[in-house]
Amino acid sequence: MSSQPDGRSFAHRHGFSDLGLSLFWMVGAFFLFQIAGLVAAITLLMLFGDPGTLLDGDPAVALQGQANFLFAGNSIGQIAFLGVATWAVTRWHLTADDDRSRYLRLHQSHGILKGSALAALAFIVIQPIVWASGWLNGLIPVPESFEALQASQLEMIQSYISQEGALGLALFHIAVVPSICEEVLFRGYLLRSFERSTSTWAAILLSGVLFGLYHLQLTNMLPLALLGVALGAITVATGSIIPAMVAHFINNAGAVLLVRFAPDSPMVQMGTETPPPLLYIVVSVIGALILGRMFLNHYKRAQSHAII
Repeated sequence: MSSQPDGRSFAHRHGFSDLGLSLFWMVGAFFLFQIAGLVAAITLLMLFGDPGTLLDGDPAVALQGQANFLFAGNSIGQIAFLGVATWAVTRWHLTADDDRSRYLRLHQSHGILKGSALAALAFIVIQPIVWASGWLNGLIPVPESFEALQASQLEMIQSYISQEGALGLALFHIAVVPSICEEVLFRGYLLRSFERSTSTWAAILLSGVLFGLYHLQLTNMLPLALLGVALGAITVATGSIIPAMVAHFINNAGAVLLVRFAPDSPMVQMGTETPPPLLYIVVSVIGALILGRMFLNHYKRAQSHAII
């Protein structure tokens, strides 16, 4: 008597919930990408930089002095584990007949161009709200060691972006790679896996909060979580992570360009001592509500075109 093949996913065959298994991979991917990034950065430094600096003291300090290798290593780690490995791990949640790109929402949904344009506009409009959340975050007491660490990281990033001829590479490492790899992990893999175990809105909120925590920046936790929630809502509304990738790129690229060409801009210093002007917040909230309504209409039209 021949046995019938088990049509369930790997996760369900072995008694794992989609939420639990995805959380396990999120933590694993974080450590693996950090380790791979550091190894890659040290390797690049030894091959193309001054390896003697590694022997003179702390390797982390040596890498900060040659930030191009640190950023390159970080991008390698993100591509390898947040991107490629997450694509592979997605198979744990699928049956043999499931489409991996559809699970990750990497396919082109109806109205993808309009959804991407709305997403890009939304991330410009909500910047004062993000600025206000950063200011509120600054009111929360944080250990001085964390503040000092984040200040040194910010100084290194700003120094790297300000280097002559580094703008293209800075945009690649800070805007292009995260906008693809982080979206595959958070709005592709995690959001979809969370939706299988809870409601859509709970999945959006949970993935957004985890996105904020993932960056290990306590002084920027609220704005990062807010951006994560917005990206999740955009993904669900458009049915694809491509608009979220576009919005993520606009956000990060805008920050890079501001640091490079307007380092004294209030937007660069947001989240420290000064809240945004009230008028900025009011206009931002009104704009966000209008765009939210447009996204809702976009979602309803996309649903009407969906193939059952």
